[in-house]
Amino acid sequence: AACSDPSRKAAMPLLMPCEPGLPRRIDQAWAREHAIAAAAGPVPLLDHDRLQAGDAAGGLAWTALPPAGAVLAYRGWMVRPQGIALLADALRQRGLRLLTGPDDYRMCHLLPGTLDALAPWSARTVLVPVGELDRLADALAGFGNRALVVKDWVKSQAGLWVEACFIPDAADTAAALRVVNRFMELQGADLEGGIALREWTPLVQAAGRAVEWRCFVVGGTPLPPFRRDDGPLDDLPVPGSELLLTAASTVPCPFWTMDWALHEDGRHMILEAGDGGVSAVPDHVDPASILRAVLKLTL
Repeated sequence: AACSDPSRKAAMPLLMPCEPGLPRRIDQAWAREHAIAAAAGPVPLLDHDRLQAGDAAGGLAWTALPPAGAVLAYRGWMVRPQGIALLADALRQRGLRLLTGPDDYRMCHLLPGTLDALAPWSARTVLVPVGELDRLADALAGFGNRALVVKDWVKSQAGLWVEACFIPDAADTAAALRVVNRFMELQGADLEGGIALREWTPLVQAAGRAVEWRCFVVGGTPLPPFRRDDGPLDDLPVPGSELLLTAASTVPCPFWTMDWALHEDGRHMILEAGDGGVSAVPDHVDPASILRAVLKLTL
C-alpha cells in the first residue's frame, strides 16, 4: 500500500524503505510491519538504494518527515555503518535524530562492538582485522586442534559450510587457510571489518539445523524471545527472563537483538548480536509488540 497522506496525521517516528523506484510506496517485504505502524499515522519512507549509493538526502527527498526535534527509528534493510552515519547527518540537518545513531549501530551491527560484553555467553572468538591478515596462521594456532567457524564482522557463508565456513581442525593450517581464503573470495567487496575465528560448539538441533531464539532489546528491556524457525513446538528450554535481562544490561544500545541457541550440555549461548532496526522478524511471529515498544521509546 502507498504511504498514507501526511496531511491527515503527524508522521510516525519510524523510517522504513520504499519500493525500489517507487519512493511513495512501501517495499513489499516490509508491508506487514508498515501496515501496523501506519494504522497510527503515516510512515516516512526512505529510498534504500540511494542511501546505499551515498545519497542520504536524496533518499529522503520524497517523504514527509516529523517536525524538528523528533527521534526516528530506522526499520528496514541492512545498511553498512557509513550509510547510517550519512543518514544520521541528513536527518540532523532537518532537526531530527536517529534512535540508533552511528556509534550504537556499529556497536551492535559489527561483531567487535559487543564481543567483550557478551563473552560470558558466547563461544571463544578471535578477530583478525583486514589490515592484519598476516596474523591468521598465528590466530589459528591459538585454538590448537579445535573446530572453528569463519565469518567476518557481520556475516558468514554458512550456506557453503564445508567450503567457506567450517574448519574441522585449526591445527591443519593449510586446510584452514583454504576455508578462510574461500570465504574472503566469496565476500569480495562486502567483506566487513576482517576475519572472525569462532570456536565451534555442538548445539541442539531440530530438522538438521540449530534451534535458535531471537530476543529484541528495546530501551534496555528484553522482549519475549521467539523461535527463528517455524518448526513444531517442543519442550526445549527457552532462554529465561533473568538470563536475558543480565545479558541485555551489558550492551547500552537502545534497540538491538540477541540470537540464542542451546548447547548440548544444556547452556544457553549467544550466537550473535545485531542492530534491532535491521534484524528480521520471521513470518510466523507477530511484530506488533516490537514495533509498539520501539515507537514508545521514540515518543
